[in-house]
Amino acid sequence: MRAFSTIEILLALAILTSTLVAVALVALGTPFMLANMKLEHEAYGRASMQLERVEHLARLDYSRIAPVASSTQHGFTTSLSIEPLDDEASARVYSNVSWTDSQGENRFASLETTVTDPTAIDAPCDPLIIGDWTRPRVVATYQLSAGSLLPAGTPIDTYSVSDISVLGSTLIASVSATGQATSSTLFFFNVADSHHTPLPFGIGFDNASTSRTGFSAVTTGAGYVFAANGFGSASAATCADNVSCAQLQIFEVPETGAPQRIGTLAFNKNAFPHAVTATGASAGARAVFYYHGFLYLGLEKTSGGQEFVIVDVHDAAHPRFLSGVPIGRSVNHILVRGSYAYVATDDPARELTIVDIHDPQHPVVAGVWNAPGSIGFGLGSAITAHGTIIRFGRTYVNNAPELLSLAADDLSMVHPLAAKDIGTALSPESVRGLLTRDFLTYVLTTTSLQFFDTSTPTAFTPYAMSLALPSGTQGTALACRGNMIYIGLTRTSDGTGFIQALTSS
Repeated sequence: MRAFSTIEILLALAILTSTLVAVALVALGTPFMLANMKLEHEAYGRASMQLERVEHLARLDYSRIAPVASSTQHGFTTSLSIEPLDDEASARVYSNVSWTDSQGENRFASLETTVTDPTAIDAPCDPLIIGDWTRPRVVATYQLSAGSLLPAGTPIDTYSVSDISVLGSTLIASVSATGQATSSTLFFFNVADSHHTPLPFGIGFDNASTSRTGFSAVTTGAGYVFAANGFGSASAATCADNVSCAQLQIFEVPETGAPQRIGTLAFNKNAFPHAVTATGASAGARAVFYYHGFLYLGLEKTSGGQEFVIVDVHDAAHPRFLSGVPIGRSVNHILVRGSYAYVATDDPARELTIVDIHDPQHPVVAGVWNAPGSIGFGLGSAITAHGTIIRFGRTYVNNAPELLSLAADDLSMVHPLAAKDIGTALSPESVRGLLTRDFLTYVLTTTSLQFFDTSTPTAFTPYAMSLALPSGTQGTALACRGNMIYIGLTRTSDGTGFIQALTSS
């Protein structure tokens, strides 16, 4: 036996409904409407055939899926519309058919399905909502410590979580700081069995053996893990190993065996992007994002250099600097969609900078947006995007919202469509992470995970009660695998790191 596809289920329901109506009409002596039912059957058949072709094409070459303009044949006008989902590895497809019935009335039928790029192994999050997310259920909270989530031989330390990401069935956690300079700052876990504790791959990797500063961010792409190194130094001795001061470090996760570091890329004062701070130290990396063979790296504020950097990683073991754009302030988060990179910065005059990257060798700033509120507060921290709608999160500001929905169809005039005040003077919450699946946006704040229906760009409609994070911890990162949401946490009293897993009821 096999499962029924979305098309089969929808078509069966349509035919069943039409058949029941037809039987009733015959019984009532209205045979002239049987012709209309035949037309409706044919319309749904045409709609179904279009979706079947799309599903077949998705399996062969997902990149060729595109909208189809209206065309008329034998009295039926057909069209196909495509709505990319937020992960850009899936799309909702609508097959539309219109016709005129035997009485001259205009009729319309539509079927829909969802297709996923079969090569998108780095987009493990289910694009559509599964289960009851009005009642989220915490599966477990794991501590990054020896004998808990980490192997028994791991040095006793604090391991503050800075970011998390997922590659297939591997969960990656980066650590921003440790108590000992030689402690690991990047860990890999097998989460193939979501019902059991994640299994660690060894004791991890250290970004810089002479520093307690760790990795700031981590992302995945094309089977690799890319980590943004937050450590910077002006010491030639400290940077001599070609690893410690490399702003980018690249790891491979083989199908069998342990992960391994396969490449690094360091920037210095002698060449672009002149990644040096005002003190003469190499500028640490703060944000990283992979997209179609290129890596987009965000640095802390440099002294006259480029804080937004594009790296060619088609050959991941030999990354190559391509180009960059000066931002003038530190980059906190990067999201790439299509030909644009959305860059969240700590510039109080342009918290959002949009870079045109259609030519990766010559990127240019295409637009900026200055968030409302007090100068020096509410700095950019997290971004998601759907089409030309941007959902933007920032740190706490006392007289303006921390969560906004922005219209970016005209990059020269980005403007708010909706806003949500997350923090108050008594509870100064910041947005720490954003994740959108279908109509539901997950908003990680300092002390909670909040759920909003964002199907309407002009509103943040509460979808479920906020989920309080474990007492004494702060949220730092958000990731997803299947229907499981992972939250990175750090205990404020001592910097101990945690990972919490939750799913729907």
